[in-house]
Amino acid sequence: MKKSFVTNGLLTNHIETIEYKALVGRQAKLLNQSKSLKIVFIYGHHSSLERVAGILLALNDFGSVYCPDLPGFGGMTSFYQINQLPTIDNLADYLADYLKQHFDGQKIVLIGLSLGFVIITRMLQKYPELNQRIKLLVSIVGFSSYLDFNFSKLRHTSYYLGSIVLDNRFFSYFFAKIILNSWFLRLFYAHTYNAKTKFINMNKTEFNQKIAFEIKLWKINDVRTWLHTAREFLTLDNTSIKINQTLFYVGAKNDNYFNQTTVMANFKKIFNSVQIYLINLTNHSPSILATKEEALTLIPAELIKLLETI
Repeated sequence: MKKSFVTNGLLTNHIETIEYKALVGRQAKLLNQSKSLKIVFIYGHHSSLERVAGILLALNDFGSVYCPDLPGFGGMTSFYQINQLPTIDNLADYLADYLKQHFDGQKIVLIGLSLGFVIITRMLQKYPELNQRIKLLVSIVGFSSYLDFNFSKLRHTSYYLGSIVLDNRFFSYFFAKIILNSWFLRLFYAHTYNAKTKFINMNKTEFNQKIAFEIKLWKINDVRTWLHTAREFLTLDNTSIKINQTLFYVGAKNDNYFNQTTVMANFKKIFNSVQIYLINLTNHSPSILATKEEALTLIPAELIKLLETI
């Protein structure tokens, strides 16, 4: 067993090493000896196993929970190390390989958070044979198209052009060493457009705890992978291939990134049917250090009943 290196103490005894080609990462493996259900959780952008620890612990009440790192995220080796790009297609291939290796012939509950569900969608489109292995498919604040974003045209274009400029070895190194310097992040990060809502109404102790964790996240996530996947978001279209599944979609009523009407309409283009639950999140995702109790608010009562009975 390999101990976590961005620890918040919750997953220390539940981490093990995984490999894909020449890439090395980790997975969280939380067993539940009293429940037969197997739940695979795929985290989102700018994440790690520790960031979603509260969610994993909440899901562990319903079965054994597995959460693999993604190449370039959570400290796992990036695709660049094997001369591949961190495309959604390559991430989908990685996830398909992970499921085949660890759950061959077994049925699972598959849950994706934001980017995680983008990867799941692409995987099921590329590997439709995996559909028969899924007992329950859940998207938590996921999306399927660049049209789902509620960005203005100027903001969308700025992000896209910025990611192109920075997505090379020289500029990403500069970005990592200068912009993502601990001092710079501590001084300015909480005031940026996308981050400021994370730090609303916090006392000094809470702020210091969360900004320290954010700094560690920026240090362990590969900058070029972050930039490349961010650019793919801005041209993404997963809506052209149907998937023979019922989707259970959990969305945030006040999502600061996505237009819920568009998100739901696009999911209905992909899946046979969509069950929709909108919850009272004030941002796109829960706190970076959400406790088990806080994370339980991501699981509507109807889904809890399903997890208890399937």
